[in-house]
Amino acid sequence: MRFALDNRLIRNSIDLDAWIDPAPLDAALKELGLESFWTPRTADGKPRA
Repeated sequence: MRFALDNRLIRNSIDLDAWIDPAPLDAALKELGLESFWTPRTADGKPRA
């Protein structure tokens, strides 16, 4: 993100967490019975607490 700001590709920093709503994914996984099919991970690959 710093690169994009420094090179004026974007005007302001963006909070991606505010844009991403996991509710549809969670609902689909629950409907398919796949809630525990894989371990949710953070961006650096560590399991999410």
